[in-house]
Amino acid sequence: MSKLWLIEGLPGSGKTTFAESLVATTGYTFYSEIDAAHPVDVHDVYWVEAGVETEGDIIDQDGAGRFVRYGPNEHCAGMDVYELPFDIHVDLMVGRWHRFVERVKEADHVYVFECALLQNPFTIGMVAQDVPNEQIEAYVETVAGLLAPLEPTVVYLETADVPTVFREVYGERPIDWQRGFVKYYTARAYAQANGLSGIDGTIRLLTERQRRELNLLARLPLRTIRLVNDEGRSKRSLHYRRERRSVMQTLKQHSDRFWYMDPVAETDRPILGAVVGDTHTLMIDAGNSEAHATLFLDVLAERGIKRPSLVALTHWHWDHIFGLSALTDTVSIASTATKAGIERLLPYAWDDASLAERVEDGREIAFCADAIQIEYGTDQSIRVVLPTITFDETLTLDLGGVHVVLTHVGGDHAADAVVMYVPEEKILFLGDALYANLYAPSWRMTVGETLRLLDVLDQFEAEAYVWSHGSVVTRLDYEKDRDILRDLARFTLDFPGNKEAITAQYERLTGRDADEEVQELISFFVNGSGEET
Repeated sequence: MSKLWLIEGLPGSGKTTFAESLVATTGYTFYSEIDAAHPVDVHDVYWVEAGVETEGDIIDQDGAGRFVRYGPNEHCAGMDVYELPFDIHVDLMVGRWHRFVERVKEADHVYVFECALLQNPFTIGMVAQDVPNEQIEAYVETVAGLLAPLEPTVVYLETADVPTVFREVYGERPIDWQRGFVKYYTARAYAQANGLSGIDGTIRLLTERQRRELNLLARLPLRTIRLVNDEGRSKRSLHYRRERRSVMQTLKQHSDRFWYMDPVAETDRPILGAVVGDTHTLMIDAGNSEAHATLFLDVLAERGIKRPSLVALTHWHWDHIFGLSALTDTVSIASTATKAGIERLLPYAWDDASLAERVEDGREIAFCADAIQIEYGTDQSIRVVLPTITFDETLTLDLGGVHVVLTHVGGDHAADAVVMYVPEEKILFLGDALYANLYAPSWRMTVGETLRLLDVLDQFEAEAYVWSHGSVVTRLDYEKDRDILRDLARFTLDFPGNKEAITAQYERLTGRDADEEVQELISFFVNGSGEET
């Protein structure tokens, strides 16, 4: 298991928020890039050669000299470690990495660093000194080799739209940060050599830096997780509504009867809901871990909401059921098909090797395996629990003053999918029912299942719809998405397997360009064309 998590990405990609979320769910130790106690990073630290007298606190040393941090009124001898010539800086930092690994490789502890593996080398080597890229890569590869005993995991938060995201970040930061950041990036060697200036020059440099970092990351012998930060996009992904930003989970009130907690994409935590009746509270889905379920119970208690006595599951996928083992005093309800799906998980082991084996043979999805490892860290003591009560097609729960109708609707994403309708509130909890089949060799949707399921969902007189990995949306917003799905399904009937023809038909008949998410949906329908009978 990983003893070190390395969080990387450009400014504004969400590194710190992601790291803090990871630590909040795992209990790991997090060091930010400016933490004075950082075991490796040396922010505001000077290198003083042996034999030179100096003030300040010695934080580390080797035979050639000392790493020294100075107080505000102390004379600074030596040179800032990040201003040293690149080859000298590399020698010193490789030694510091080596000493860190030797100290912790036998310890039973996990560390989380941001910026240490890629950002620092590329900022110093590329931005500041414009050394040949091969030298920067050789440095990072050396560090990666040293880290092997810690089995590190690198999480790269990729910025899909660098200009948009950076301009947003720039506008949110203090004036001093704005001036200092742009000045640093455009006054140093790379920008000067390439004629870059101002915000536009900074953006071009950041774009190139990310390109180089990702190219190198793909070749490093390290376990990597690459997440795309697409906040610059105007719409959420329709086919699989994942909030692509790291968020601290909060409890939100839709009405007196319905409360829900935000999803988290990085660990695949779906929305958890609570329908509050006069006699019972129903929890919708059990969460992806005991920590997830317990957090939900805690935030309900903080709001004075009666603890759930019932929990109902939307389908068998891990992120909706693994929290069930924490709900020991709660009656659990699922469809007969969902129970059968959970039963198939009972023999599985959840260590890294077992997950990797199931990803290889197609029984598990790669991003699910990654999310499990992030959510659980080194403690993958997962206990799969079966539901207490099952039903076949439909079940109505009377919670006292409010009812919840559970209906088995199926669909491409999961044949056991259940939606939950609260008639008094006109809320329809969709779960994952309308998402693509992610367990297929290529992600896919089929025309027949999509049209059938949309017709079934139209029978509910809902005014609010809950996408498990997204948000609560209005009927109008839902219907826009529904109509896109219907159109694409029908165009696929006309041109099965022909992406270009489906795209042209969509653009001709709707008068709209097929944007990125529509193109993705078309790909899913094309992938599913071979399954139609």
